[in-house]
Amino acid sequence: KNGESLVMVRDRMISFIKEIDSCYENKNILIVSHRDPLWLLEGVIRGSDMTDRKKNYIQPGELRKLN
Repeated sequence: KNGESLVMVRDRMISFIKEIDSCYENKNILIVSHRDPLWLLEGVIRGSDMTDRKKNYIQPGELRKLN
């Protein structure tokens, strides 16, 4: 009820990635988070939007390389 919306979480994740990228350019970064923030972040990186309700969640212990 009083939590973040998916849009708010997505925007927060985008800001986080921009900050990390500016501090650690050309470095490998491991991000650990919960399922929805990672799903939203992957969607932004891959160019999909939140209307795609097929949640291809990263599974516990799974690593995915995103470029």
